[in-house]
Amino acid sequence: MFTIVEPGTSSADGYEFWIFLPEQIPAAWDELQPFVETALRYAHGEMLSADVKNLLLQGAFAAFAVVRYGKIQLVFICELCGWQQYSSVRILLLAGKELAQATRFFPVFQSWVLSKGAVEIEAWTRPSMSRMLRSLGFNKSYDVVRFDLRSKLQ
Repeated sequence: MFTIVEPGTSSADGYEFWIFLPEQIPAAWDELQPFVETALRYAHGEMLSADVKNLLLQGAFAAFAVVRYGKIQLVFICELCGWQQYSSVRILLLAGKELAQATRFFPVFQSWVLSKGAVEIEAWTRPSMSRMLRSLGFNKSYDVVRFDLRSKLQ
């Protein structure tokens, strides 16, 4: 029903790596939405799950899943970012279990990123996720700080 990113990503222990194309989102949304909502609980209100769904349908975001024996274990959502000098893919949301198993598919994800013309992967993460990503070769580049002006609008 859904697209396995690269033939041969299935393994003897039942794991697969899927990408959901925009036209597959309506059929997959009931399975994806709980993962998206779990990830959004740790966000700061930048988007709602309905926003994520709409951007997936438009092709502005892409959804990936680690699946075991046909059941989604982990979902992550990313977007292509066009900087002035190069393009990158930003991982925006990630939720689920089996994260250690998911890392086996990182080379497949890297191939997909390169196929989109991007030369870098970035991620918006909490400190615990940043520590985990270091083992894959991610390096800290920036700290994101915020100053909330909403209270000034009242």
